[in-house]
Amino acid sequence: MTEIENKVKYDVMFVLSPLLPEDAAAEQVEHMRKVIEGRGGSIFETDAPKLRALAYPVVRTWEGKKSTYDQGLFGWLKIEVDSTELPVIQTELRSMQHLLRLAITYAYLDVRPVRRIPTEERSVETVASDLPPERVPMPEADPIKTTIEPKPIITNEEPKKVLSEAEIDKQIEDLLS
Repeated sequence: MTEIENKVKYDVMFVLSPLLPEDAAAEQVEHMRKVIEGRGGSIFETDAPKLRALAYPVVRTWEGKKSTYDQGLFGWLKIEVDSTELPVIQTELRSMQHLLRLAITYAYLDVRPVRRIPTEERSVETVASDLPPERVPMPEADPIKTTIEPKPIITNEEPKKVLSEAEIDKQIEDLLS
């Protein structure tokens, strides 16, 4: 495989300590950028960390002090990196001091629509021919029976008889003998 074939797109989602000032959070993101680019990766999209409520409290110990956080600075990066370098990048990012959570996932789909602009080489007609054909409506199916007939309630139970102590003792003796 060549170097280009090993490049894979990943989503990097992170939560930083909510106690960080805005400029310190920007420094943390810049550190992430340096780690990724230092390993031959590239960042093609990013979102600055924003304060968000966390789904559950996160407990972290820094400098011998245990802290619980119910908020965090959530941000994300879209990166492209050699798949063999990903474990090293992940280890380096997890060692960051003010990081509460880190998740790196494979970017399965790029869901943003691609806009095709005609150029001199490609006319409007060829761009239009690249578009998918009109959707054919599905034929109508037979209507489903929606009326439900109530079933009669049938009970075959007889009223329960209350036993006296003597009757219970007699049944126990019959079972044991």
